[in-house]
Amino acid sequence: MRYGIVVQLSYENRRHEEIKQVFNEIRKGMLRVGFRQDGRVFTMGMPERECCNLARAVLEDLKLEQQGLDDVHNYVKEFYGYNFNDAVNLLVPQAEDYCVAEYGHESKSLAI
Repeated sequence: MRYGIVVQLSYENRRHEEIKQVFNEIRKGMLRVGFRQDGRVFTMGMPERECCNLARAVLEDLKLEQQGLDDVHNYVKEFYGYNFNDAVNLLVPQAEDYCVAEYGHESKSLAI
């Protein structure tokens, strides 16, 4: 099971340069402890509780003040986790939209 962590930063209230720098620090921390980055989601194959605790620890351990930035919590708009196995990629057709039709001795997949 893969568990996903989403960190949404407050783009409306901060300068782009600050947000970019904060996200890069979060990204480095998440990757350092073993998360894999899937777009804007960080995933890991471990139980929910352990995954959430690890993600919280990454944010708590960031020392942004040393880089002239505020505390990380001043930049975070949303911070949540979910079972990534339940995620649905809406960019691809659903499996139900495909059918198999036989033509002679061959079977071909067709999108409807």
